[in-house]
Amino acid sequence: MIETIGSGIKKIFQLQQERYLPLPDYYMTDNVEVILTGKVLNNEYSRQLIKDKNLDLSAVFILDKIQKGIPVNDADYQQIILAYLRINKRAKRDDINNLLVNILNPALSEKQKYSKIKNILSKLSKEKIIENISTSRKSAIWVLK
Repeated sequence: MIETIGSGIKKIFQLQQERYLPLPDYYMTDNVEVILTGKVLNNEYSRQLIKDKNLDLSAVFILDKIQKGIPVNDADYQQIILAYLRINKRAKRDDINNLLVNILNPALSEKQKYSKIKNILSKLSKEKIIENISTSRKSAIWVLK
């Protein structure tokens, strides 16, 4: 049973993440209803959680949305990049490509996926949230500002 003071809800989310399972779905009416899924829905989601064990919960929420077929927007992808940079302090473009390319809309071609990643990075840079500390655009190293 989840604690009534609310701290148990976060713990349930973290436990599901640690088990590489989908995050709980919850509904709030007069009561809070939590539905736990005890099986893998999407192998790519589980692989990503295994590969990046230190992802913060906000990035895991976005990955969970993707595996459940819930629409994801550019702001969600930005949050994944920012979470990665908070943990790793820096990222090469290849690191960011590897992070996002498999979770972007599969209807996009490879070229479109890389273009979308470029546009997201560009937007974050223009908003002065991240910066390229490399002297070259081709071998960019991105960090939080």
